[in-house]
Amino acid sequence: MIFLTIVACIALPCAGLKAAAFAENSTKDRLMQGDKNVPLIITSKNLVADTKKKTAIFTGSVKAVKGEATFYADKMVVYYSDGEKKVDRIDATGNIKLVKDDSIITSERAVYSAGDESVVFTGNPEARDSKNLITGTKMTYFLKEEYSVVENSSVYIRDKDK
Repeated sequence: MIFLTIVACIALPCAGLKAAAFAENSTKDRLMQGDKNVPLIITSKNLVADTKKKTAIFTGSVKAVKGEATFYADKMVVYYSDGEKKVDRIDATGNIKLVKDDSIITSERAVYSAGDESVVFTGNPEARDSKNLITGTKMTYFLKEEYSVVENSSVYIRDKDK
């Protein structure tokens, strides 16, 4: 359950990525070490970028890939800061699905905040892996610390011997 530790190249000019310097490390290792140069790749049917508002709006079959995590949504609004074009926040709506290893989180809305590196899932969020299902009214996943907080939670554990 990891989302996007983001400093992105969202149809915007990017500073040197220094990819060669990290060639011997895996993408996962680089993410876990806080490497902000692992690229975020977003594809969609439509993109509207507004330099004045510092936003990029992706619509239609949105897919965002960062390292080993893949994130799907109907619409994704990326808010970025001036200067280095760093992502401040991402608001995603409609058919949210985050896939990482054998874990999947689904919801109707997700908000990524770069400040505390968290993702908040709302709108019937569910997290599942091959054996468990967790539901609640709000799920917050803290990327750096790798822990979650689930409000009004229900946990369903499948007996692994059956």
